[in-house]
Amino acid sequence: WEGREILWLTDGQLSVPVDVKGADFWFLQTPDDDSWNGEHVFQRPDAPDEPPRRVFWKDLRALPEGVPFWVAGNLSAGPDGRVCFRNAETHLLLVAYEGRPETVVARTLWSSRQKIEHWNFITPLSLAVGLMALLIAGYFSLRQPGGRAEGLIALALALVPSTFFLPPGIAFFYAFNKLWTESRHQRGLRDLAFLKNPLDHAARLQYRKKARRGELLAQVLFLIGAGTNAALLLILLKIWIH
Repeated sequence: WEGREILWLTDGQLSVPVDVKGADFWFLQTPDDDSWNGEHVFQRPDAPDEPPRRVFWKDLRALPEGVPFWVAGNLSAGPDGRVCFRNAETHLLLVAYEGRPETVVARTLWSSRQKIEHWNFITPLSLAVGLMALLIAGYFSLRQPGGRAEGLIALALALVPSTFFLPPGIAFFYAFNKLWTESRHQRGLRDLAFLKNPLDHAARLQYRKKARRGELLAQVLFLIGAGTNAALLLILLKIWIH
């Protein structure tokens, strides 16, 4: 390290400074094995695909010396005239990895998508806010004359997220997860096909169509599962709340 924000990388012969301030830094968690050699990657759609783990640049100092990095970004001269990787026109990306450097790009393309795009860092907060809003709406609706139906519907919708692992909807949610995973793999194969041959538009189109069909069917199954459990909850609430 040089100061707080300059990381020096070397291959044993050439050393290059990297200004890590504001850069995106990730740990590549997909292991390296023979499945990443040539055509084998297209024959193993079940290859490990754990998404990379993000680390903020201020935590880089905890890394031991000798960790290999893959860097993508602008190599430009700073005010002092020294050439350095830094955030400029394009965002600086650093990937720490294990295994062979020649498979880093393929492994990154394969695993970089979220496993389920419906879930992100604001999803828990959204669910909590929605739950409270529906519970409050249901409570006040039930207290109003003639508001029983609206109140029961609000309560049923509030409880739906807690029933994803309960029958009968669990069968649809399981099918959703399988189809969504397969579609994610198809998109990974599409990106790998581009890496192999950027001019092979037919192969990429084939993978993209398969992914879209799978995602559409998965969404339909998800809605059916949620709707089925919501209807069952509504029936149970009607019996319970007279």
